[in-house]
Amino acid sequence: MKTKFFLLMIAALYCATTSFAALIESSDIENDGTWTIGTTDLQFIGPCCGIAPTVGAVGFHFNSGSTPAHTGTNSIVFASTLQAGDYNVTIDVGNFNNAPFSDIGHLGMTAGGNLLTTTTSNTPTPGSGVIEEWSFDYTIAASNSSIGQSIGFEIFVPFTGTGSKNVLFDNLQVNFEASTVPEPQTYLLFLFCILGLLSQKRIAD
Repeated sequence: MKTKFFLLMIAALYCATTSFAALIESSDIENDGTWTIGTTDLQFIGPCCGIAPTVGAVGFHFNSGSTPAHTGTNSIVFASTLQAGDYNVTIDVGNFNNAPFSDIGHLGMTAGGNLLTTTTSNTPTPGSGVIEEWSFDYTIAASNSSIGQSIGFEIFVPFTGTGSKNVLFDNLQVNFEASTVPEPQTYLLFLFCILGLLSQKRIAD
């Protein structure tokens, strides 16, 4: 009985103090007006040159070395606002097989239009004709000055003038896990519930 009680108490405390990441925002990156587009030519592209968009009909196209019209900043603003907790953002990045991989300026989550600082990131360069998932992690403290501002995402590809270099972006997803800690009364409520269940079991036995 003591062992069961101990295990139940640990499980209750774990549930009381643990939140779980959930998808809060996403974009299929379609030509539907949800993004502010900084490129002026061939902003969106469908299947081409060994790869295809991972969701929807099109994805973003940039070419850092061909012409300034193929480069610039594309950004989106979501309805969600920045909260204390952990964010994980993923986006699919593809390398067309008809040219080298593009030079990337920066990309990442924003709050109030400003780029947030990542805690970790994983951005493997895709091989020719390959799509890789890039991920960015952000830990936001309750003291962060951008708390309450709208979150978004920004992609910047600079013009290098060094010959054709292509890249595709698609399937943006934002996951969030709140860093809330229950009040002391929450612990007491869980413990009282456990004690009540154990008492009922003793009576039944």
